[in-house]
Amino acid sequence: MRSQMALRALAGVIQKSATCCLATALLLAIVTPAKGNTIYQYTGSPFTDFSGGLTNPPYTNLSGTFELAAALPANMPLADITSSLLSLDFTDGVDTLSLPSLAIPPSSIELATDASGQIVLWLIGLQTPGSQTIFLSQSDPTLNPYYPIFNAYDVAGINQGQSFAQSHSIGTWTVVPEPSTGALLTLGLAGVAVRRRPVRASSSP
Repeated sequence: MRSQMALRALAGVIQKSATCCLATALLLAIVTPAKGNTIYQYTGSPFTDFSGGLTNPPYTNLSGTFELAAALPANMPLADITSSLLSLDFTDGVDTLSLPSLAIPPSSIELATDASGQIVLWLIGLQTPGSQTIFLSQSDPTLNPYYPIFNAYDVAGINQGQSFAQSHSIGTWTVVPEPSTGALLTLGLAGVAVRRRPVRASSSP
């Protein structure tokens, strides 16, 4: 009898401790600001113009990501951030260009942001020492000092530009969510589910 009472008391302590830990995890997930590197993701419009035998599919559209140690500042004028890149991967649906394989220069990434830190202007040229080239441009004439030299388009080229796939519509940028925040939320929610299961004391003497 005494052993059962002791087990029930221990179970109650464990439940209270678990509740406290889970509440702390949920609170941290909600109020802790995202820290660490920032990843920006680009999703381009489908290619519509082709040359040199390229087709859609398999050349679909430009998409990719680049990573920085911190988020871009708000109201940033057009600036070259190439030297600040931690990683970069862009693909045209067939080939992928990554930071280690790029020729810098001439490869470069120039960006500008609005009051919220969102990317609103970009002039991105990626080139390998071989023949692969990716070019992205946002051509808003009120923002782009190079307009109309560079119109709004995405281009993927091979064979020194003799073959290319092109879109005359710009894509969109998003920020990839901070993994640590999501992990805290998952931990907290999973713990809540476990908390709902009562801890039963053993019925053995």
